[in-house]
Amino acid sequence: MNEIVRTSLNAISYNAPLEWTSFEGAQSAQVLNGLVSNDVAALSTGSAQIALALNPKGKLVCDMIIVRSSPELFLVGVDAVAAATWLDLVRKYVNPRLSKYRDESATLSSRIVVGPDADRISTLIDLADSAGCVAPLEYGFGPKACVIVSTLERISHVDTELAEA
Repeated sequence: MNEIVRTSLNAISYNAPLEWTSFEGAQSAQVLNGLVSNDVAALSTGSAQIALALNPKGKLVCDMIIVRSSPELFLVGVDAVAAATWLDLVRKYVNPRLSKYRDESATLSSRIVVGPDADRISTLIDLADSAGCVAPLEYGFGPKACVIVSTLERISHVDTELAEA
């Protein structure tokens, strides 16, 4: 669904049409630190942040959401328009022996939840049965937000659960 879903909580949910890439391995944080503007290693497990991908000359490639779903697994979501450029950068500069990367666009989807009660969403949505997570978005200003990333099949049920929350 692309429409905004209002919840009984003080929050709304909307489709985040992002293309997802996973990075897995003990060196994944360091690998991502070499590609993006933020300190990915400082991101706590189960949290998300907004970052910018930069080329070696420091020029902007794209903006993104980075989710640390486990200590050695990061999910990076970029706008579909920038996905090909992002993946070209990854293929050129990421050594797969340091961090295994995979285009997850065909298997993962996402929602963004924004509002004063957005941080309570993680207690309402159970993604234990799927490859996904609910992560608060750490950006330090504005309303609270969280990102929900899961399989395409599972994410289709999230809006219904949020509407009933």
